[in-house]
Amino acid sequence: MKTVKAGKLEIGSGLPKIAVPITGKNEAEISAQAKAISCSSADIVEWRADLFEYANDSARINSAISIIRSEIGKMPLLFTLRTASEGGNADISKVEYLRLISLAAQNSLIDLCDVEMLSNPEAAAEAVKICALYRIPVIGSRHHFDKTPSASEMIDEVLQIKARGADIVKLAVMPQNENDVWRLMSLSSLVLQKISCPLVLIAMGAMGAKTRAFSELFSSAITFSSFGDSSAPGQLDAEMTARALKLVHTTLSACNGD
Repeated sequence: MKTVKAGKLEIGSGLPKIAVPITGKNEAEISAQAKAISCSSADIVEWRADLFEYANDSARINSAISIIRSEIGKMPLLFTLRTASEGGNADISKVEYLRLISLAAQNSLIDLCDVEMLSNPEAAAEAVKICALYRIPVIGSRHHFDKTPSASEMIDEVLQIKARGADIVKLAVMPQNENDVWRLMSLSSLVLQKISCPLVLIAMGAMGAKTRAFSELFSSAITFSSFGDSSAPGQLDAEMTARALKLVHTTLSACNGD
């Protein structure tokens, strides 16, 4: 499987990487959160730019990214701008969305960009092109906040996301029962050979919390955790997640005779 580099971090090898979001509404909150996360067990800092109250202000976006970078040093920074139609908080047009993606990518301060791939395919295609221009790897996402699709539907979406240029494929669903969780976890064995890139699978909500802690069991390359405020339902504390990931990794290594 081809791994993805974000700064010096190699995604897709070793333990699943822990991403922790910055959810602050203003520069002061963003700075404080970035500083705290930099001292946590996080491997990746995610900035949920759509939660920033000045998300449509280019100068403030630039300023916020610079503040984050100054606090986190060389930790990989994931830029996420989720529009309202994608379940996020940014009520902006396609043109504005692409302008802000370009702004974040061209300043060389971000290492990854999350793009919701299937809700607005035209905008996603342009965003992928922009990121490729600046050599920013794309986490191609698909979120289902109210259901878990059938296995065939999920497989089709994963393949579509990869075909549309994602470097890392992310699928997040909302389980209605335990069977939904196990169905998602079994997906990796069906698609990893077909996409040959890091895969991120998340079942949201309390029922899906095990998918965040036991990511290595089903080859999910990144898990999203919280450090203070969470950005999605079911996120576990980063320190708790780190302990769980290490325990699973140690157990699997022992079982495999490593």
